[in-house]
Amino acid sequence: MILSNQIRGIDNRLNNVRNNILLVCLLVFLENVLGIVLGTLTTYIADTDVTYRVDIVKYPLYFKVFGAVIFAPLTETLVFQFGIIKCTYFLFRSKNSKRQVAILTSGVIFGILHFYNVYYVIIMVLIGLYYAFIYTYIQENREINAYWVIVLIHALSNMITLLLNY
Repeated sequence: MILSNQIRGIDNRLNNVRNNILLVCLLVFLENVLGIVLGTLTTYIADTDVTYRVDIVKYPLYFKVFGAVIFAPLTETLVFQFGIIKCTYFLFRSKNSKRQVAILTSGVIFGILHFYNVYYVIIMVLIGLYYAFIYTYIQENREINAYWVIVLIHALSNMITLLLNY
């Protein structure tokens, strides 16, 4: 009986891990689809390539990998999702709309600080809204750490972009 309960507990934990891995994969896929659709749409509207491209020759590959896949996801998630959302929740703690205000504030600031051109800012505001929505949803409804989920999604998406542009 004790062994059976231990096996059942291990099986439940493995199912949770599998489900969380599938969730992250789905969210990375959706973010990349969103980025491709928005990039294509804004390129069509502007009649020029409006997406930001990393200059492959300018920096060594290890520097780009560290910056895009490790440093940016860790720091941007800390500032734009964790920090801004926590501060907004604190400032609007008695309001029913605090989640919406937090998502909007986080997404807009995330986008504005990715200013390579105006169209790219629009794309990044929408990506920032996506990250903030996922962060608040996971924080409120899942038993996993929302910070690390967003870091992982952001890192994998940046890695895919880096690989496609290399």
